[in-house]
Amino acid sequence: MIMMMVLVVMMIMMMMMTMTTTTMMMMMLMMTITTTTTMMMTMTTTMMMMMMILMMTTTTMMMMMMMMMMMMMMMMMMMIMMMVN
Repeated sequence: MIMMMVLVVMMIMMMMMTMTTTTMMMMMLMMTITTTTTMMMTMTTTMMMMMMILMMTTTTMMMMMMMMMMMMMMMMMMMIMMMVN
C-alpha cells in the first residue's frame, strides 16, 4: 500500500512537469477519486476523466495518450500489489 502511494506521488510529480494547469486540476480530481473508490470503479472513472480531458484538449492529444498508457500501467501494478497482499 505504501509502495502504491509512492507510485501515485511519482505520477503526480510527472504530471506537474508535463501537464498544463487545466489538465492538472482534472488529474488531481482523478487522483482523489482513485484513492477514495474501489478498484473497478477507479478504472471506469479514470477512463471517463481521460476521455473528458481528451475532448477538452485536442492539441496535447499525444501527451494524453502517453498519460493513458501510464495510467494503465499504474493500474496493472496496483492490481498486482493487491493480489500479492
